[in-house]
Amino acid sequence: MAGLALIVVSLNGQCPRINSGIGVTCATRLSQGLADFGLAVMGYTLDWGFPIVLAVGGLIFFMRDVGRKRA
Repeated sequence: MAGLALIVVSLNGQCPRINSGIGVTCATRLSQGLADFGLAVMGYTLDWGFPIVLAVGGLIFFMRDVGRKRA
């Protein structure tokens, strides 16, 4: 949903590209709302989702190594 919001905002041309700074200012309230929603979800995902993926991957490698040492 957030990806779709960011795609719509980037295609309608009412918001500048996100290349520097923390936020973005758009021409209309709807575009601004969509951009804020998309950026908030993206930030939340990077803050919480990425470390979880790394932790699960590390756990999988750890269990695989423990299994090899037993055999």
